[in-house]
Amino acid sequence: MKNQLLLDIRKPCSEKWENFTPTSAGGFCSVCSTDVVDFTTMSDEEIIAHFSKASGKTCGRFRADQLKKYKAVAMPAVRPGARLLRAGFVGLFVLLISRPGVALPTPNSTNTTWAYHSVASTDEVLPDDYLVKGIVKDEEGQPLAGASVYLKSDPKLGTICDGNGNFEFPKKLKEGDVIVFSFIGYEPKEYVVTKEVNETIELKLTMTYTVLLGDVSVDHVYEKPSAFRKAWRKVKGLF
Repeated sequence: MKNQLLLDIRKPCSEKWENFTPTSAGGFCSVCSTDVVDFTTMSDEEIIAHFSKASGKTCGRFRADQLKKYKAVAMPAVRPGARLLRAGFVGLFVLLISRPGVALPTPNSTNTTWAYHSVASTDEVLPDDYLVKGIVKDEEGQPLAGASVYLKSDPKLGTICDGNGNFEFPKKLKEGDVIVFSFIGYEPKEYVVTKEVNETIELKLTMTYTVLLGDVSVDHVYEKPSAFRKAWRKVKGLF
């Protein structure tokens, strides 16, 4: 089953992007008389969708981190019989979990490397401590979900931005502490905590424009179906 795409540019083009004529898809190279698609601002899903529909050769502009393997699994069509079978499984699962059980003791808490919640209210807060929170965006003003936020002096202490680019540092910080913001494909940026720190800060990261131009090599990678997938196909064949 070909459900993965491996993208690569084996012979990068030496033409300069700024010399291309802008188009709706990217730019037009007058030297090669070719439309070059700009993938640098696309998400993984958009890239997968493009090559799922593309036919023939594609010339593109990519960030270095975008030339990788993409998993593109097509959703199987569900037949009426399969719906009934799945509904039966769900009903059985609900019945089992609704039965009374024995409460298990809560395991002792352990120290974790990354903290995703604010400091408990019972912790002592000194007057010169500051709670740093805010939002991380890209150059277009779009939130960067999953951006890393950590203390420069202790990279193990930090958090990540939520789906809206928001973050709240898990520890009160002092004046002079340096926070590092980073995201794949973007230049890291540092923020120094000061007495004038706002309640909410807004920080923008700049994309790393290490780009490659050229004909895109698209390899379809075969992935062996799992035992569960094989069993599911046999079950579907009964309906």
